[in-house]
Formats: sequence, C-alpha cells, structure tokens
Amino acid sequence: IPTAPNPTTGWYSVVPETAVRDLDMTVEDAFRTIISAGIVSPDDRENPVNRSFASLLAQLRPSSVPAPPKA
Repeated sequence: IPTAPNPTTGWYSVVPETAVRDLDMTVEDAFRTIISAGIVSPDDRENPVNRSFASLLAQLRPSSVPAPPKA
C-alpha cells in the first residue's frame, strides 16, 4: 500500500480476496489520489462535495479488532 506523497514507500498487506474491491479508476487517477494524500480524487471532478465531519463519521464501521482489556 503506497504512502503519500512518496508512492515508492509503503507497506505490504495480506487480505482475504473477499475484502478486495476492484475500482473503476485509471492508473493516473490512482497516482493522483496517492500523491495528493487523497485531497484530489476522480470523484472530485464528477461530484464535487463538501463533506462535513458528521457525514464522514456516519460512514465509519466498528473496528473488527477487539478493544484492549481495561486495567
């Protein structure tokens, strides 16, 4: 998984095939998104939206990682 703004760095992740989603995105759009740290994305050109923090928070899913035990 490349990191922004330098796509030559990053980390490797092994995930189940069922967790992988193909994107309808060109290589150029993918690099534009990575290098801009997500500020510029293909969706911005088609559907410019100012999302509020509350609307972004509503899209979060609970973590599948169990919480650490309380001390």
